[in-house]
Amino acid sequence: MIVDTAKPFGLIYSLNLEFEAGPVIEPIIVQLTSSGKLTLCYQHVYTHTTDSFATVIDRDDLAIIKLCSELTTDHISRRFAKKPVKSSEFFHKHSDEKMMKELIRPYVEERMTRIMELIKEKPVYRKGRTNPAQEYLQIEEGYVTAHFHVKKASEGITYYPTFRYQGDKLKLLNQQVDIITVHPCRILMNDRIFSFEEDLDGKKLVPFFTRYNIHIPKENEAQFFNRFMFNLIADHTVIPEGFMINNIKSVPLGILKLEQSWNHEVLIHLYYDYSGERFAANDNQRVKVLLEQENPNLTFKRIQRNFEEESRLKNKMKTLGFERREGATYIPSIEQFGDLQARLSDFFEWIGERVNLFESNGFILEQDNQLKNIFLGKIDVSVSVKERNDWFDIYAFVYFGDYKVPLLRLKKYILEGIRQFPLPDGKIAVLPEEWFVKFRDLLSLSIKDEEENLSLKKHHFALINVLLDQQKHATDFEKVIELADKMKAQVIFPEPENLKDLLRPYQSEGYQWMMNLNANKFGGILADDMGLGKTLQTLALLQSVKTDVVSEPSEKIMEDNGNDAISSITLTRRSLPSLIIMPTSLIHNWEAEIKKFASDSRVMVYAGLYREAKVRHFHSFDIILTTYGTVRN
Repeated sequence: MIVDTAKPFGLIYSLNLEFEAGPVIEPIIVQLTSSGKLTLCYQHVYTHTTDSFATVIDRDDLAIIKLCSELTTDHISRRFAKKPVKSSEFFHKHSDEKMMKELIRPYVEERMTRIMELIKEKPVYRKGRTNPAQEYLQIEEGYVTAHFHVKKASEGITYYPTFRYQGDKLKLLNQQVDIITVHPCRILMNDRIFSFEEDLDGKKLVPFFTRYNIHIPKENEAQFFNRFMFNLIADHTVIPEGFMINNIKSVPLGILKLEQSWNHEVLIHLYYDYSGERFAANDNQRVKVLLEQENPNLTFKRIQRNFEEESRLKNKMKTLGFERREGATYIPSIEQFGDLQARLSDFFEWIGERVNLFESNGFILEQDNQLKNIFLGKIDVSVSVKERNDWFDIYAFVYFGDYKVPLLRLKKYILEGIRQFPLPDGKIAVLPEEWFVKFRDLLSLSIKDEEENLSLKKHHFALINVLLDQQKHATDFEKVIELADKMKAQVIFPEPENLKDLLRPYQSEGYQWMMNLNANKFGGILADDMGLGKTLQTLALLQSVKTDVVSEPSEKIMEDNGNDAISSITLTRRSLPSLIIMPTSLIHNWEAEIKKFASDSRVMVYAGLYREAKVRHFHSFDIILTTYGTVRN
């Protein structure tokens, strides 16, 4: 060890401008005098030797030293040599210009850029042949701004840069200038290190270290504009003369483009639109430059991207139900809809339903040429209903954007489960899947009138009710809505006194439902598993709707065996009795259930021989029991 750690020492950084791979920083431990001055006693410090000098090394120093250790000849030769070589021979015998340009220098530049960010508050010196601290270098704060002046004249183009630092002009012409890093550009000039803003490429400065301007002859003008000016305008401030630069700073519009891939998979691609110019969401290009030429006038259009607004739009994609797949490609999230690719009709329906949502959030939906025949606009249903004695006249229309189509024209498609409906302009509309449930019975049970409208028997009121949810426009629904409201009101009816403690909660619910149907003059079907009490619920209903009775003189009633039987009284009802039809085997079960739970109800069994004589006595009974065979006969 050269430096004596028992005596004062310090850490400095030495800029080596003579290194074969370009300027590098070297960390040096220097012995100090008792007064703190540097001596010529020094040694390099590496990652594996930092512990010996820990008292003068902080966290940033450790990071810098690690990066510097990766910039030694030994480390670079091990990394880039195609076979084991002596590190002292690597640059001279085992590397070439292409390797240096494409591999080694970018590697060095990337680490030097990170070093220069960390080293700002550290002591930095220029390295001499024998003295690592030959001259102290001042790292200047802030950035140098560069303006490129480009003048287009009849004899050609002249351009030159001007530089300002902290408000003052900075002169580079005929100065000793060394480029430390090219991109972003940092230079050493007159013992001062300057950094340039706007990610200036240092290669653009080199010609102006020795000349004031550059002249491009008229015959090379087009090549200059096409190969050089686009990048110059994109990356730097250009002051034009003889032509114009139109700087466009606008708020981007999100474009959701439906595209079909090579394997026929349909995906959403996200683009950002700036006044007609687009960037894919995964495009990192900061600026786009376009040339608009109207002889003899030239105008460059410079479009500056708004990454903050783009980020806001990108973040909205998740709230709209999308998840990113790769690059600028999105699909509906699995949580939203599962695997839509397996059901393209569902995919198109899902997208079409959200067109208004997309627009309200700053997006426009587009389709590529392969998918332009798919209609993805708004689908509305307009319905009006007029009441007749036994019918409802239904005037129902479907709006596919600007196209108005009678609902009746969709009958074949809905009844046959066909989701693709052709529109007059040749596009295909995807019918919502729920329509195949909602409208199937309505369309199958209604009839067509002379003007492609629907007519429906009144007892199919429940089918009218499904149209209420689809209503989007003003209609004559007052009476229908009134009836629907009555049905939805679900009035609570008292349960028969002798059954209220016997009905279980779900049986009570079935009873209330049937009572509401009866109150609104509608029929219904009580369907449930065997053994859950449908008989009991029905008897509760029949007891509740039974009207008052009056007495009449007794009459002879013929029993099933043909013998006469005399009843003590005959009851005349003020309304018709209820008819219950069942298999023959259940007749006695029903009689027993009625006797058990509705003993005050008078029951007649209308079945078997000699039953015709009983017909005239129906009005005297509450319940008539009969069989399927009897009804059929």
